Amino acid sequence: MTTRERTDYDYLAAAREMKYFPLTAEDVISLAPLYTLRPNRSCDSAPLDQYLYRNFYQVKYCRFEDALFLMFLNETDEADPDTTLKNATSKDATSESGEKHGEEAQNLEQKNERMEIYGFLPYCREEDLAHYLKLEETYFNQVLGIPLVMTSADQEGVACLKETDALTGYEVNEVEDIRDYLYDAESLRTLAGRKYTKKRNHINKFLKAYEDRWEYRTLTYADHEEILAFLKKWMEAKLAVGEGSGIDENGEVFDPEEELRGEFLGIQDILSHENLFNHIRAGAIYLDGELKAFSMGDYNEVEKVAIISIEKADPEIPGLYQMINQQFALHAYPDALLINREDDVGIAGLRKSKMSYYPVDFEKKYVITQKNFSEKQKNCGADQTEKEKRDARFAEKSEKIKNGGENAGE
Repeated sequence: MTTRERTDYDYLAAAREMKYFPLTAEDVISLAPLYTLRPNRSCDSAPLDQYLYRNFYQVKYCRFEDALFLMFLNETDEADPDTTLKNATSKDATSESGEKHGEEAQNLEQKNERMEIYGFLPYCREEDLAHYLKLEETYFNQVLGIPLVMTSADQEGVACLKETDALTGYEVNEVEDIRDYLYDAESLRTLAGRKYTKKRNHINKFLKAYEDRWEYRTLTYADHEEILAFLKKWMEAKLAVGEGSGIDENGEVFDPEEELRGEFLGIQDILSHENLFNHIRAGAIYLDGELKAFSMGDYNEVEKVAIISIEKADPEIPGLYQMINQQFALHAYPDALLINREDDVGIAGLRKSKMSYYPVDFEKKYVITQKNFSEKQKNCGADQTEKEKRDARFAEKSEKIKNGGENAGE
């Protein structure tokens, strides 16, 4: 791999020109080609997943020169991410040496005490990755005034950077609980072989019970209200049962209920945009004409990797999860070589389920933390454990998505 040298590049001047914006439905479509500029088999090699959680993680993007940069904000109840970002990107916020000064700098420092800001490995050509990482570092250090911490870094990008000196001054840690599960696509389409006997038995039980009463359908925007009605019932049942805590990419325990609500809002958001819904792939299984399971995903054309972001089914119907898993792979991704079913977030039951489909590989993920920065931002994340606050935020965002269209949750 050849790295392009940029000896005459003014990184500080370029960093001061960078502008981050909230991710919109139109952005998902226009930015999609940038996601596959370099090798990457992760669930983040297509934009659906990031849009799905764009409000939950306050996703911002910057398209600059030949690269795409992403930012994730984890805010406290008091913090205003838009104001923080506006203050942070002020050209007067730092001097060339990185020294903060003036009223804007004071505002930034106060905001940063109540917010965690994470970067992402740049989406660009492989030979430009080290260059754009240095630009991102300059933006975080000299413009935001904070160290660069990158979350969910893909293994191909990390391997590429390790061939250079770009990670000097960084600590690179693999987080096993957020590695993606990769499956042979043909195996999931056919479920052939002895190891899939139990899966076929579940499907045969379903087929025997429902015979001609079921059908698979490719979903379109015209089905969005029906999908949302099913999803509401599914989520209510899931919340009533509850499940154990998980582990995020920073090794911290998180509340699955909050994650579940964020996922619901993201799906609701996707369903409200016809152009976005028609860009992705979705399918469902109907019983007696009623939607009982659905799945949604994106596709990395370059790597021939299908990325399954959503899979929901009525848990009271034996074999239904196995059916939607197989049928979606069969109908939505007939040309895929691999299927990425994302991570297990450290939840034992989810790990057991994913392992039962016999992954052929894992897409490793890393957290990359800058260590050569003098002022480190620590322990400033939000306390989001109070149920009343979660419920209020959830209701407010849900209403905005339903009534406000593109600006919902921003």
